[in-house]
Amino acid sequence: MDRPLITSLADTDAYKFSMGQFALHRAPTAMVEYKFVNRSPVDLRPLKGEIREQVDALAALQMTEEEIEHLRRHPWFSEDYLLFLRLLRLDPASVEISDRDGALDIRVYGPWAHRIFFEIHILAIVTELHFRKTVPESERSAAYNAGLRQLREELAVVKAFVAKHGDTKPFRLVEMGTRRRVSHEYQSQVIDLLLNEIPDQLFGTSNVRFAVEKNLRDIGTMAHEFLQVHQQIGPRLENSQKAALEGWVQEFRGHLGYALTDVVTYDAFLRDFDLYYAKLFDGVRHDSGDPFVFAEKTIAKLRSYGIDPASKIAVFSDSLNLRKALLLCEAYEGQLRTSFGIGTTLTAAIPGYRALNVVMKLLHVNGRPVAKISDSPGKTICDNPEFLSYLRTVFDVDQPQPPVTFSPEIARLREAFFNA
Repeated sequence: MDRPLITSLADTDAYKFSMGQFALHRAPTAMVEYKFVNRSPVDLRPLKGEIREQVDALAALQMTEEEIEHLRRHPWFSEDYLLFLRLLRLDPASVEISDRDGALDIRVYGPWAHRIFFEIHILAIVTELHFRKTVPESERSAAYNAGLRQLREELAVVKAFVAKHGDTKPFRLVEMGTRRRVSHEYQSQVIDLLLNEIPDQLFGTSNVRFAVEKNLRDIGTMAHEFLQVHQQIGPRLENSQKAALEGWVQEFRGHLGYALTDVVTYDAFLRDFDLYYAKLFDGVRHDSGDPFVFAEKTIAKLRSYGIDPASKIAVFSDSLNLRKALLLCEAYEGQLRTSFGIGTTLTAAIPGYRALNVVMKLLHVNGRPVAKISDSPGKTICDNPEFLSYLRTVFDVDQPQPPVTFSPEIARLREAFFNA
């Protein structure tokens, strides 16, 4: 191993820390199993040895006082949790790396409060090692320059949008590219370019370490695993989403009020997202399915409660590029308060290089299966068909839904979105 690719425990997404505090306080005995999933047609098994070395190197990391002090400035982190982070060390022995069914298999086992931090580090390790294997060292500088030139051209479109719409449709971008970046170095260069070219539109980054280094907001609340855990630690499966939302409100007392919506499809989420939660939460996050359908259903649900949709935030974060995000902003900013989390197309968009599509998701909690039923085909994750079928039945996932209609202008923007 030339050098560790991960040099800071804080080189991860902010929601790992918020969910980690919840895990320590409210689910300290939850035992989990994460599974690595490669959706790309690439055999990653030749990287197995290097991945093992990089994962083993994580054991040497600990939070710095600078990073602890950065987190302390957030009013939602408690002193006991900051002490926990100061003492935290990752245990590579909990990570199993093997061949299974002709593919690279990575599993993480152990207490949720401790193992929650492996996911982003492992994904960033795999994607950077793949990039290094694909692009020789002698060509990487040129590859970075080509990627930045391409991004600079796309940022010109953002500037034109801002010039056209002014303050009527503010564009809020959150950089979320850690998990699939081609390298830590390139992600840093991308953030620097965003700060230089569109400082007023860069709302923040999901990466806590870069937030520390570059004086940015770190943005993040909850991920799919948060609601999945409640499928096995909650009172009843049918109440698992409500239990998750209620626990979040009790833990963070009004902070971090953005709910992820697509763990068991958005329609099932909306049936649980009653007036109580609609008033308590500041907004919702979209991460699969048609974002225009999501926006229309969100607006309709809020209006049905007598809530002005423009008072709530919609965070769009599913496979976006800048052009798609601008079309969504044009369509819905003003009806909702929008922001856009973009990752892969910022930190892995190198001409001639195909970014990996890899994720790491919960498979079991306390030895029992959990599942994610996405609004996008192919994103459902569960290794137990019986539990998956039961979950679908409990949440009426397969019941037909009335079609969503769009105004002519929204329909035009939607067509442009899917062609972008």
